[in-house]
Amino acid sequence: MMKLPLCAVTFALMLLLPETAAADESTEAERKAFANCRACHAITEGGKKLAGPPLDGIIGRQAGTRDGFAYSKAMRDAGRGGLVWNAATLDAYIANPRAMVKGKKFLPGIRSAETRKKIIAYLTRHSGS
Repeated sequence: MMKLPLCAVTFALMLLLPETAAADESTEAERKAFANCRACHAITEGGKKLAGPPLDGIIGRQAGTRDGFAYSKAMRDAGRGGLVWNAATLDAYIANPRAMVKGKKFLPGIRSAETRKKIIAYLTRHSGS
């Protein structure tokens, strides 16, 4: 077995740290952005029932179809009309929910594109989709 000098091993590990730290910071920023949603939405399967549907598995799911949640007629109709959740549709919905799903009672949208991007990244990473 080849032995590497301690300084070589330390240097190799140091090269990995900035990427790891950046990933941790990104994840933390995404978690903070998702705080905008957490009051109404759980993200884990079997999560606490809140005002909005749980968001586990949302990416790729047809709108208004999560079992065990009583969706509005407007959201069910949007799903029947072909609305499927992906990064683009989530971005449009989070930006202006009432424009995307007419008759839907939802808080005003989130104007910041950067915040929406972080929320969608968080959902993608943590929703089990």
